[in-house]
Amino acid sequence: MATVFWQQWCPFAKYMHIKTSAKIVSFLTVILSTPLVAQITWTKVSSSILDPPYFNQWHWARYDTLNNVTLLWVADNSGGRSSIYSDSLWAFDASTQTLSEIGTNNQPPSGNCVQSSSTWPSSRHPVGQMFWDSKRNRLISVEGVCGTINQMDMWYFQANQPLTNNVWTPMSPAHLPSPPHNLSSIVHDTDDDVYFMFGSDISGTPANNWLYCPTDLNSTPGMLTAAQTGAGCSVPDDWTKISVVGGRPQQPLGVWMPGLIYDSVHKTIIAFGGCNGDCSVEEPYTWSYSLATKTWTNLNPKGNPTVPGVIPLPNNWDNAPNIAFNPNDGKIYYHQPTTPPVDWSYDYG
Repeated sequence: MATVFWQQWCPFAKYMHIKTSAKIVSFLTVILSTPLVAQITWTKVSSSILDPPYFNQWHWARYDTLNNVTLLWVADNSGGRSSIYSDSLWAFDASTQTLSEIGTNNQPPSGNCVQSSSTWPSSRHPVGQMFWDSKRNRLISVEGVCGTINQMDMWYFQANQPLTNNVWTPMSPAHLPSPPHNLSSIVHDTDDDVYFMFGSDISGTPANNWLYCPTDLNSTPGMLTAAQTGAGCSVPDDWTKISVVGGRPQQPLGVWMPGLIYDSVHKTIIAFGGCNGDCSVEEPYTWSYSLATKTWTNLNPKGNPTVPGVIPLPNNWDNAPNIAFNPNDGKIYYHQPTTPPVDWSYDYG
């Protein structure tokens, strides 16, 4: 592997603005809809929606590779609602610059935590535990929190083309990451077909590594593949806690809201930023994780971004790492939310 480094970009324009998670939506749209990024260009978008979704700071956008839209699990802002807990799913189409609501659980204006129905998850902060499965064209949500209620469940939203589906489907693994997680991140290793979770549980101190191996697309559904077993799964269609080489001292320090990416070009998981167990210290470090060897490696790249991805209390936490992977050029892109904002690319290869 060549010397790895972060490279700073000078964007042509300021980031897109709509009345929602503007930085994240625009960042995913700019990066993932661009075949080869020679220069990052930000475009301002105006929304004509009367009641656009409420920017509640505790969600990350995910890119739907089937429909080429950005999916946002945010708070429904209609009817005077202003809850900080996400309850509705929206799609942003960069080609038409339109934002549309797919559905909601009709959370009351008071902001109470509405529990799950048979077709829609409960209100929650999903943070980084909502991710895209590009093999199945699904948005998947694992656990999360609403007020003092930890949501111990797992759901998927099945995207179709055109995007007309408006229901979620509950999943029923025998086990879920426990104690509950609400500040971790999950990525899908599309090569081994493994869901990988890293971060802290609600205690805020330990760093946990979990795997889930779906088998519905395997040659024998219900049976793990050799790649899934090699990654660390021991039970099909269930969550398994992984003991990594070296234990806690050999893992990323950013256990709250880490930026997590699966690099499908170099076949590795990359973690960047986050903060420590009580979010009192920002952790501007870049690590890679090998599923085969169960080993975290501190990459110590050159040119590290000067501001990591999380701003701790007493400030807000809307600045969790805004990172995206572009499979066309094999680079990771990071939007540094400073004034003025700065964009970075990371070349693992």
